[in-house]
Amino acid sequence: MLQGLVPQQTSITGATVSVDSPLSGDTRQQPFAANLLDLQLRGEGAPDGLGGCRISRLELAIVSGFFSGLATHQQPAGTMSLPVGHAGVQLLVEAVYTKQVQLDGESVVDLLQAASYLQVKCCLDAARQFLLEHALKACPEHVLRVAESLGLQGLIEQIRDCLAGRFASYPPRLLARALNKMGTEMAVQLLQRDDLCCPLECFVVEVLLSFAAQFPDSPLKPLLDCVRWTAMTAAEVKAAVLQLQGRVTQGSPGAAEVMSRLAEVAADRQDVIYHSAEAEDEWHVPEAWEGEPRVAASRTLQLRVQVVSSDSVVACRCDPMPVPGVGEVYIKASPRRGSNPARITLYAAGDQQLKVGLRVVLLSMSAAGQVYRQMGALTEARSSICVSMEEVWRPPLCSRQGGEKMLLVGCYIPDK
Repeated sequence: MLQGLVPQQTSITGATVSVDSPLSGDTRQQPFAANLLDLQLRGEGAPDGLGGCRISRLELAIVSGFFSGLATHQQPAGTMSLPVGHAGVQLLVEAVYTKQVQLDGESVVDLLQAASYLQVKCCLDAARQFLLEHALKACPEHVLRVAESLGLQGLIEQIRDCLAGRFASYPPRLLARALNKMGTEMAVQLLQRDDLCCPLECFVVEVLLSFAAQFPDSPLKPLLDCVRWTAMTAAEVKAAVLQLQGRVTQGSPGAAEVMSRLAEVAADRQDVIYHSAEAEDEWHVPEAWEGEPRVAASRTLQLRVQVVSSDSVVACRCDPMPVPGVGEVYIKASPRRGSNPARITLYAAGDQQLKVGLRVVLLSMSAAGQVYRQMGALTEARSSICVSMEEVWRPPLCSRQGGEKMLLVGCYIPDK
């Protein structure tokens, strides 16, 4: 077995995964099963005296591309020894017969080894499903290590697509570790993707700050070049600056380099005026995008919300924005009133209705970083969706003690 590919101390939880086995039933439960199960599979580390995992050679030929490709004279008579861990062989045989398998961060590696060697597609698919749906969220760098160590190029491509499609939902520290595991070339390819799901571009900056803090000796500049600086709105620039100020003061690795890059790019944009830190720490940046935003950003409404207390805000709203497939929409922040908490409301402009099945993701950029909340699908057509700001409430951004406090709130409407 490939030891240590997915360490036990990671937070990968076990799950039962369905196996799309082509076998019609479990031969082991049929009469005269001992006569039908005419082959024994033994992997490395099988206990002495254990005959092996019994299986019908006819059924093995159905599920295994490797076994079906052997000529008749090459097929073993009674026992077939395999150069993979016996634990994986046991999992594989159980999976093809019962059409389900219980996997965790360690056993999935065993199954992948056995299924890769024997070319059992249904088990490979089940292992991939577990890695992408259960393990990737917990520790993406280890999932990448598994795929690379076993030479599963197709799985590596699936991992990249999943990371791109779910990028904003991952914690920055995990994304930073995944970028480091990828290496600079692959990390750059990921961060350059138009379909990188990053509704707020300043989240990429937060991820790279985490990358610099965890891996100070790794090259940062190629990754900074992937940030779409000129596609950031005024509110995003402001939020990024406020996040960076404290880290620059604390001497966090990479913070000064990121701040310098932000100042350099912002200074090149039209109508940008920067006041020194001794003045007001204000950045004046055009509200609209100048660069090309990512697909997710073009479907995201932003609102810079002024925070006036620990549970209330100043009322404000953004201009209506057309979203393909949805129509014109806008968001509005409302302060706390009596027992009603502060809230964010998504409105359909004019007499339009928000359609059944519409999903929205609420985000906020705060002093503690980005908050990501995916809301349930709309069950009936309506003109608005109202959500308590408690869903995205975190310590607000602030330029100095006693200064204005703010949250950058986003409402992302996925296209699928």
